[in-house]
Amino acid sequence: MWGDPKTKVPRRFSVPIDRPYFGHTPVKSDYLRVHTIVVASDGSGDYETIQDALNNLPSSGGEVFVKEGNYTPDNPPIVLPENSTLRGIGYGSYIKLKNSSDCNLIENSGAANEHLLIRDLRLDGNSSNNSSGNIINLDSVTHPDLHFLELDDAPVNAIKIIDSTDSAISNCKINTSATDSLIYLDNADYT
Repeated sequence: MWGDPKTKVPRRFSVPIDRPYFGHTPVKSDYLRVHTIVVASDGSGDYETIQDALNNLPSSGGEVFVKEGNYTPDNPPIVLPENSTLRGIGYGSYIKLKNSSDCNLIENSGAANEHLLIRDLRLDGNSSNNSSGNIINLDSVTHPDLHFLELDDAPVNAIKIIDSTDSAISNCKINTSATDSLIYLDNADYT
């Protein structure tokens, strides 16, 4: 179905399998159908919490679209499954780490994940109320892509990527007094 009249967001759309946004000229065989789940803090989406939406993606993956609003996960971190996209509208899709969580805000679900895309979000590590954790922490991911993010107040690192390949980071704005580094890469190649 193209376009949901309630949310104004396509339910399913085609995206290239490999590098949907950078350096790849897609051909017809590169496309697959992706399921989109809408999160809205005002109740106008499929789910009100980001983790509930991610947990209900099909096993093949898909996209969680975060509508404009403020989101503070009750049980952080937000855990991304394999082949998933977490996308917002930009600055208006605001996700903030809960007070006294002392953990990562977003991380991947386990070893050997592939194709994780995080884009168009404002992410806040809430460092004045958390002493540890990274805003984004990805470990052992093939093709992690981070684009058009605003990252605020990281307790430790704004972005930490380790043991990962084909990482792409672009157009991210980092506003933080992180105690370690803004972007920490360990055994990770990137563009």
